[in-house]
Amino acid sequence: MRCLVIALLAAGCSREAPSDCERAVHHVLFDLTAASDSPPADHDKAMQAKIAERTQVLEGIETLTLPVCKREGLTKAQLDCIFAAKLPQDLPALATCPAIVAARPSWLLVGTADGLPPAPSPPPQ
Repeated sequence: MRCLVIALLAAGCSREAPSDCERAVHHVLFDLTAASDSPPADHDKAMQAKIAERTQVLEGIETLTLPVCKREGLTKAQLDCIFAAKLPQDLPALATCPAIVAARPSWLLVGTADGLPPAPSPPPQ
């Protein structure tokens, strides 16, 4: 019986914590962009369907973005900039954060105060 309990505990603990990229990409896509138009829980079925569709689209974007983030990596300073943004209104400040300006991740398409995203650097050849 003890072996079974230990095996179950080990299996439950085997799930790794989300990587920096998983946390950062999810934060930008779901916490910052999706938070701006989350309706109350009692909204009609049509609105709930739109939210479900948007969530599905964001999950697809997240799936495609994670390998790019993992390949490029994130510095602690970039992570600090990303997680300092708490609301959708913070996105322009994220675009001007020094660590992001110094080396903007290609997947991070945030606008500046004028609404235009900074031009991405071409990948090295």
